[in-house]
Amino acid sequence: MITALEIERMILRWLSDIVGPKLAQSVDPQESFFAYGVDSLAMVNLGTQLSESLRRSVSVDMILDHSTPRELAEFLADPPLPGTSSVSS
Repeated sequence: MITALEIERMILRWLSDIVGPKLAQSVDPQESFFAYGVDSLAMVNLGTQLSESLRRSVSVDMILDHSTPRELAEFLADPPLPGTSSVSS
């Protein structure tokens, strides 16, 4: 079972690579991916990496619907955290 915290850490490592070493320490898991300049191509890359790591499909739509690292991690957690939705809106 993979937790939301573990998934969040995966996402934050990926995002740190996107923003570079100078900004990596200031990445906020509650800030939108768009605030860090993540575009649709990068979201495809994130979805692919998460799909491989989690062994389940992670679409760009899921990333757009859960637009912060924390929201996405909570959505993808197995099992979902109480009070979070496991169904894409």
